[in-house]
Amino acid sequence: MHVFQILKNNVLIIDGDRTYSETVDNFLLDAGAVSVPESVIYDDTQECCVVDGDFLPYPNGTYSGYCERIQDLLDAQAKRTYVPPAELTEQERQEAQKASLKADYDSAVKDLTDSMAVALLTGDTDAQESIRADFKDLQAQYKEAMENV
Repeated sequence: MHVFQILKNNVLIIDGDRTYSETVDNFLLDAGAVSVPESVIYDDTQECCVVDGDFLPYPNGTYSGYCERIQDLLDAQAKRTYVPPAELTEQERQEAQKASLKADYDSAVKDLTDSMAVALLTGDTDAQESIRADFKDLQAQYKEAMENV
């Protein structure tokens, strides 16, 4: 199904399951057109082409061409309406960095806690001392990293 329609200053193009809907002004930008009639009804199901109230011969290359170019129009519309994500503020960047450090710290603490549980259950005092030293180092590194953010 191909439909090209201009009614009430809005353009609607349907090509199968793809739909383009936009104001006439934005359609002119997307299509690179200079002007369009005030009203158009072009429908391949009904095999009709009505432009500003006048029946024109069907098919019409201009309006079938717009239907065939629907992907180009959708791409132009997406490009025109794209809003890039906002840059993070310094505070947001710092908060994100701190959250990442905290997640890494929590993961390392869990690993050390699991290792300590095994060392305690097996009675491995050397491993226990090593894990305590690693935990102390981890805390110092975490504190320093958080202060440097």
